[in-house]
Amino acid sequence: MTRSIFTHLLAAAAGAGLLLLAQFALRAAGESAPAASGIPAAPASAVPSRPSAPAAQPQKLALSLSEQETYTVTRVVDGDTLVLANGLHVRYRGVDTPEVGRYLIDPAPLAVDATERNRALVEGKRVRLALGSTPVDAYGRVVARVWVVEDGGGEGKKMTDVEEFLVREGLGKAVKFDRDAADYEALKAVESEAREKKAGLWGLERPAPGELPQEWRYCASAGGDVFHRPGCSHVTRTGAKSLVGYASLEEAVATGRRMCTLCAKHEAAKPPAQ
Repeated sequence: MTRSIFTHLLAAAAGAGLLLLAQFALRAAGESAPAASGIPAAPASAVPSRPSAPAAQPQKLALSLSEQETYTVTRVVDGDTLVLANGLHVRYRGVDTPEVGRYLIDPAPLAVDATERNRALVEGKRVRLALGSTPVDAYGRVVARVWVVEDGGGEGKKMTDVEEFLVREGLGKAVKFDRDAADYEALKAVESEAREKKAGLWGLERPAPGELPQEWRYCASAGGDVFHRPGCSHVTRTGAKSLVGYASLEEAVATGRRMCTLCAKHEAAKPPAQ
């Protein structure tokens, strides 16, 4: 009854043409509509049926991980991050390598070396993972210890600890992030050996006080996101070859960096210029 009243209202308001559209819509929904005066309803067999295309299937990604499986590495992002064939980004959980400066104008010293070494070590290879207590970091990367496995990785196959490899060559520093105490101490021992041999990062020269160019009002570690006054304690712990200098505050800020917290406090405490 309701549908019949609605149909007559459509006919009165919009004419037979709109009524036919309404009838077609009702038939498409599996219902029959009354014929308008003088306009016979077309039999169902007279309405040609169009083959419908199958619904597009969403792409399915295998995002689950198992410590018993091996996974193919398709590429590396930098010295401590790789990408698996299933699309997951994996961040090494026990080592920190120099930044490549994706958001800045210059990479940190040995950042390119660490990236290329990581690429030679894992790209196109099969790896096994050991997830930590924090399996995903703030950037959505899986956090895991990583081993390269030869020949697909069955029992008895040789495996290379990627983190230990990079730390031993001085291309990364051991970090305690998500490593248990025994694991961390073992990696720190490898780092100590690299320090003694002055391998990689540990062979970079450190600036002596007053050794930096006098025109530098501020300076920063290449690849870092913070700049400092030349006398800042952070500067003396940075390799001289890794420092870049700026003659003005505006020049330093233009690189996308922010001022060191200690230096900002020092600047705020200075008396205003007369």
